[in-house]
Amino acid sequence: MIKKSFYIAAASGAAAVLLVNQAFALDQIIRPYQGIRGSAMGGVRMTTGLYDENFFGNAARVTANPIWRVTVLDVMAETNRTTLSTIDDLTSGGDVIQKVGSTAGKNNHARVQTAFPAVYIPHLSEKMSLGFAILTSTQADVALRKNYQLDPEMLTDIGPALTLGHKFLENDALSIGLTTHLTYRMSSRDNFSFVDIIKGASLSPTKSGGEGAHLDFDFGATYMIAGIKPLGFDINTAFTVNNMLGGRYQHFNIDVIDTKIDAKQQPETWGVGLSASRKDLFLFDDSVFALEFTDIGNNPDGSLFRTLHMGSELRYGMLSGRFGLNQGYIAAGFGIDLKFFTLDVATYGEEMGLSVGDKQDRRTAAKIAFHI
Repeated sequence: MIKKSFYIAAASGAAAVLLVNQAFALDQIIRPYQGIRGSAMGGVRMTTGLYDENFFGNAARVTANPIWRVTVLDVMAETNRTTLSTIDDLTSGGDVIQKVGSTAGKNNHARVQTAFPAVYIPHLSEKMSLGFAILTSTQADVALRKNYQLDPEMLTDIGPALTLGHKFLENDALSIGLTTHLTYRMSSRDNFSFVDIIKGASLSPTKSGGEGAHLDFDFGATYMIAGIKPLGFDINTAFTVNNMLGGRYQHFNIDVIDTKIDAKQQPETWGVGLSASRKDLFLFDDSVFALEFTDIGNNPDGSLFRTLHMGSELRYGMLSGRFGLNQGYIAAGFGIDLKFFTLDVATYGEEMGLSVGDKQDRRTAAKIAFHI
């Protein structure tokens, strides 16, 4: 009887531990493009986005780009502390299985994206603006749960994007824009066990993932509230719908890899925002403060607060300081904007759980770009 009770207690304990260990999984919001300026500003982009942020932010903001620009190089790289601390171990040889096992409970994150060649024309006509770029983004998040179930999320997107915007009403108070995306996506499959790794299963999307291509559209609008200028600030509002056709990569058959799995869907999302801006504020130029809710529809089972973003930018000459809160986590960064060259640096916290405060993934990003 005692022996039987012991086995029952042991089994119950093991089940409890297993359930606790399974609690860590990748529940982050996947975005096809991560604008570094917006990242430093707490993730705001609906009412503040400029240039490359027009393509996956708010298409109407293409009318707000201050000057025309042709970009010949635009590269952003992003990672987190866990990846930097373990990459040497994972590439130095030895017992790889043991080293992978030592990362249990942590997320390894990396992202590289480009937006060139690109052209931005704020005044294609008196009221019309245009932006065009070839965009690429490769994101990898690999997390080994403590029960040795592996959660790999690897995505590669590539394709052109064309954004057109038009101004309406008195003083150009209303702007409406539309972005057309033609995108090929390759993505990893879900749920690898540690046993799969031991047996030599490949995490690479080219070996075990899915692929597809689609044509999709983003709609956006901004409206400046007339007659209301508290403390001299212009009040701007925004509304967006991204991936209006549902974000399923099933419109075109492109056989790059040998697979019968569809690429990971990028669902339709909604966003609303409010910002206050001034051309001059003390010593600063073009200052902006924003509050936005984004990724609505791309947050399954998650808290509403995961869609909340607050941020600001203060510019002094060629220097910009940026601060904000992304999903409740501090974000900050700076930019240097010269005539032919820009440098941007950002750090922000991304929520990996379903509720704000569950598990922060602190990320650092840098971008260089050359323009003519």
